[in-house]
Amino acid sequence: FPSPQAMLDALLDALAFDPLAFVEELGPAEQLAALRKIVPLDVDVDELDQLNALDYDRRTELNRDVRAHRVRAESIVVPPGLPPAPVDTGALKDQLAAAARTNAAIERGAAERTRLADQAEQHSRYAAAHRRQIDELESAAINAEQHALEIRNDLAKLPPLSQPIDAEVLRRDLDAAEIVNGGMAARQARLNHEAAADRLETETAALTARIAEREAAKADAVARAALPIPGLGFGNNCVTFEGLPFDQAADSDQVRISVAIAMRVNAARGDRRLDVVRIR
Repeated sequence: FPSPQAMLDALLDALAFDPLAFVEELGPAEQLAALRKIVPLDVDVDELDQLNALDYDRRTELNRDVRAHRVRAESIVVPPGLPPAPVDTGALKDQLAAAARTNAAIERGAAERTRLADQAEQHSRYAAAHRRQIDELESAAINAEQHALEIRNDLAKLPPLSQPIDAEVLRRDLDAAEIVNGGMAARQARLNHEAAADRLETETAALTARIAEREAAKADAVARAALPIPGLGFGNNCVTFEGLPFDQAADSDQVRISVAIAMRVNAARGDRRLDVVRIR
């Protein structure tokens, strides 16, 4: 033998088993694999863990979206006293345009009346000047006077001008309506974010329920299994004891559990070894 120690280790391994190999030589994942070999379960724990991992990730993502929607909803300022429905700014704009057209027509009518009055006055002055002239200008004076009379008659026949529409009032109403509609849009945006957050919270609650059902199925399977020591369990990539990871158990509990598992493994091998425990 090139190595006496290797020879002694081989002989000891053939005759006895090391009760502390589970706690001293195996990592958490290897401990979990070793326990599953000697304690078969009637459910697929790996599949349940994979499904739970997917749901954990999805729930984390949904909770992040919930927080984002809540923050966005809180950041939207909704002015108080909004009406139940948006204000019809189109009607106000139509009224404002109609007021502008009416006022423009009134201004044109007033200018036309001023122009006509000026013309009448001018012709009256022509008439007065003609009367002061010699007889040859009398005919022209009479014609100018007649023309002035006709213009005055036409002016008198025109309908009275209506009062101008106060367009400033309509502009203020339009500005107020746009402010109200902006507030209502902000309120709707906030409601949309809150509704999205509620939907996501409902989905996270369903994920939590599914995770709890799988964990309960795992716990029931472990409870039905013939474990070497009461309190052992199958955790996520590790063995658990009393609900905590195995490496957090007291040293005395780790030794007691390791010995029990080693004895179970040795018994499962039949008569390949003697009932000898190796204590260093």
